[in-house]
Amino acid sequence: MHQEKLEPNTRIRRRQAISLILLLICGTINYLDRGSLSVANPLIRHDLGILLSEMGWLLSAFGWSYALMQLPIGAIVDRVGPRITLGIGLTFWSLAQGIGGLCTNFTQFVWARIFLGIGEAPHYPTSARVVTNWFAPRDRGVPVGLFNAASPLGTALAPPLLTFLMLTFDWRTAHRRRHRICFRDDLPIRRTRPYLITVEGSPLPKKNLTQRRKD
Repeated sequence: MHQEKLEPNTRIRRRQAISLILLLICGTINYLDRGSLSVANPLIRHDLGILLSEMGWLLSAFGWSYALMQLPIGAIVDRVGPRITLGIGLTFWSLAQGIGGLCTNFTQFVWARIFLGIGEAPHYPTSARVVTNWFAPRDRGVPVGLFNAASPLGTALAPPLLTFLMLTFDWRTAHRRRHRICFRDDLPIRRTRPYLITVEGSPLPKKNLTQRRKD
């Protein structure tokens, strides 16, 4: 009897852990990709003949599209759930990252950065929704800190990793290789329906949440 009571909690904790690991990996790649332009800045300017002032527009294009998409993306997450929203976002931003490696002029690169911002916008809203749905209020500090750790982790990994890729290949190949990495990360996100699907509401029964608060 006692064993039967423990099994649902064990499954829930396993699903919580898998969700957080996927969000951490996704967020780290997210910040790796958005930092690619800053690291490859000199090579891209030289290759495409982009002026320093134009590079400022390139850098801000991502930020504007990313910021403007937060509100509509939040509404979409509430309507269709984080798994579907994040899966589509990952697919979209992986394609935008790959297209960035094929750009031959400033205008094309601006649009690639805009699309990258749109694709990466779902990450934070979906992460927050997953934590809200899968964790009781008293237990949300650690998971929020964990998925937020993707930001400094990806930023810290970007300079050495991207520099290595550019020195080994070139900036275009580095973009295309990260596109493949993003797409591979998208597959487990889309296949983890038991972990990230939350369209119907919180997967934790209210009695479980109440019990976890008492514990």
